[in-house]
Amino acid sequence: MAKPEYHIGPTVLCMALGYWAGGGWQEAAAASFTGLFLDGDHLSPLRVITALKGKMDKDYRGWIDYFHTWYGAVVLLGLCAVLGWWWFAMLSYVLHMLIDAGNRENLVSGEAPLPGFLFRFYPPWLTYQSGL
Repeated sequence: MAKPEYHIGPTVLCMALGYWAGGGWQEAAAASFTGLFLDGDHLSPLRVITALKGKMDKDYRGWIDYFHTWYGAVVLLGLCAVLGWWWFAMLSYVLHMLIDAGNRENLVSGEAPLPGFLFRFYPPWLTYQSGL
């Protein structure tokens, strides 16, 4: 998970472009969700339960950060396609995953499978540690 401020710039750009390209406030709202607010999955009840237990249960991996999985990607991108081909909402999601993928902390936590998978394709100079 990257710090929220890493996602604000690309998300606002996608929101503005989506609005001005004719998608209106609907695409701007979708781009804000796919670029920034989908990190709400990090606050899921399962995460709280596992944090209280003091360990990450293998059975919950992939469900805690659901939008950061391949299944979540298919669901979100499918919804964007069905609801009007919201190109900038899709782009906002892709940029979010690419930003998260550069975070070395994903390898340790294992909580975000999609960014963790993408990390292996990043050159070392493009990776970072967010400190969260």
